[in-house]
Parts: sequence; C-alpha cells; structure tokens
Amino acid sequence: MVAPEIVRNSDLAAIFPESLALRLHQAKDFRRLDLPFDLAPIEVKVHSHSRFASDKGIKWMCETVSRILRNHA
Repeated sequence: MVAPEIVRNSDLAAIFPESLALRLHQAKDFRRLDLPFDLAPIEVKVHSHSRFASDKGIKWMCETVSRILRNHA
C-alpha cells in the first residue's frame, strides 16, 4: 500500500489492481489508463498447511476465499 504514495510524489508510473486504480482515479490522485493489450488469465489457488486440516475456521476461510475468487472471475 506504500506504492501509491511513492508514485504520487514522483514522475513514476505503476500498474495497480483495477479496484485500487479506480479508487485512486476517483480521488483525482492519479490518471487511469487502460492497458493497450489483454492480459492472460492467471490461476489463483488457496493453500493451507496440513496441520490445520481439521481447523474449522481455516477451512471456512479457504472455502470463502475460493468462492469469492471463483465468483469474481
């Protein structure tokens, strides 16, 4: 989260996730430009250590993150 502060006070450019780029652009802090090409899809996985396999909280979190990412794609 420090990258916007560095870029804001410089002549640098950065590539941010779209959700952050939209917030920065709406705040009039940055100018948002679309990439001139499509990005290849990326594979996102959720892992947890086997020692936590029986932990209901960890299992819930992994399932929730997986569902959110699956629905967002």
